[in-house]
Amino acid sequence: MAGKESAEELKKEIESLKKEIENLKKKTAEESEGKMLSKETVVEILDETENLIKKTFSILEGTIVGAIEGMKKNLK
Repeated sequence: MAGKESAEELKKEIESLKKEIENLKKKTAEESEGKMLSKETVVEILDETENLIKKTFSILEGTIVGAIEGMKKNLK
């Protein structure tokens, strides 16, 4: 059962990331429509992008480590 729970949790985290990415895309499009972005806005967008990337890699790392631990446990 732990595998199903982990898969469901992973799906929820991925959906959350998708929503955050969509929100960032909308925000960027709204602010850049027909004009140059200010330095502050660009920095803010880059910070948000960096945070999304960090979250994504954290989720991937947790998934991979969990899979490896599960395989090791099954081999014992």
